Amino acid sequence: MKLKILALLVAVVVLAGCAPLGPTGYPAVGVQENTAYLANGNGIFAVDVRNGVQVWRFPEKTTNGKVFFQAPTVFNDVVVAGDYAGVLHGLSTQTGVEQWTFTEAKGRYIGQALVVGDLLIVPNGDYSLYALDKDGRKVWSYATGQSLWAAPVSDGNLVFQASLDHYLYAIEVTTGELVWKVDLGGALISAPALDTAGNLYIGSLANQISAVRAVDGKMLWQVETDGAVWATPTLIGETLVVGDQKGNVYCKQTADGAPAWMVNAGTAVIGSGVVLGDNVLIGTDDGTLQALTADGKVAWTRAITGRLLSHLTATSEVALVGVLSGDSSLLAYTPTGETTWSFVAPK
Repeated sequence: MKLKILALLVAVVVLAGCAPLGPTGYPAVGVQENTAYLANGNGIFAVDVRNGVQVWRFPEKTTNGKVFFQAPTVFNDVVVAGDYAGVLHGLSTQTGVEQWTFTEAKGRYIGQALVVGDLLIVPNGDYSLYALDKDGRKVWSYATGQSLWAAPVSDGNLVFQASLDHYLYAIEVTTGELVWKVDLGGALISAPALDTAGNLYIGSLANQISAVRAVDGKMLWQVETDGAVWATPTLIGETLVVGDQKGNVYCKQTADGAPAWMVNAGTAVIGSGVVLGDNVLIGTDDGTLQALTADGKVAWTRAITGRLLSHLTATSEVALVGVLSGDSSLLAYTPTGETTWSFVAPK
């Protein structure tokens, strides 16, 4: 039934011209130093990554109309997180007290914001990408053809933004002017991965992984997958690892997209993986966390009560795993698979 629901969402997004439905219920995590910031439906929770203890929450009590699923971002000592009503909140990193709001966007906030120099680059469901200054004031905006669910990435000069309109956009950071755009043939749900050679790697709901040159948008290669790709590829040396909606986990050569290995994780892989220690961690729809070695072997697995649909995050010591409909909201795992703590977001 879970896979049928995911498949139906893919079909609706594609057939309806990528209508801005928006995912619901995915806990999302941002992390800086010793604090994880969890967006989990009814609030933003600051959690100490050393012990899983809550530091603060926003709002202090559940408030009607405040629903959060955008991973928070720290920008000039302010935690930035947008809600489903189209309000972007700037909160004190120390206390969670609101410092400013940005209310010009008209859609849901889903993709995580990105700090580039002295600007905050924020995607929104109203089809637009916004650049804000440190006080939450708009510097520029750029309108695409459909909703933006993906986080932007940047090389410091250009911002690369994926859209449900099938295009990957390259936008000048300081001016907001379009430099290039390329049609990748399917709705783009998650951010591309950017390597040190200046190449972008991105999956789509058209069952493809594409490589694009960052400087000019030239297509380098494109390969087929069995299922829709929701996640951002994880770069490991000269390979990338990414899962698809049918449960396949692919390792491809970045040079030409040639296969290095493939394993099947059992159920849909929706969230992005993360490197922890010598392994890449992958979460699945049925709540399985898998650690895969560089050659595709399973180092260890952990069964978690709930669904793992969110992008995984890591500090230098632990992986942070957001859980949907589980006993815990956020779990911390060591490189060898031990649980160091669990956090349950209060209602």
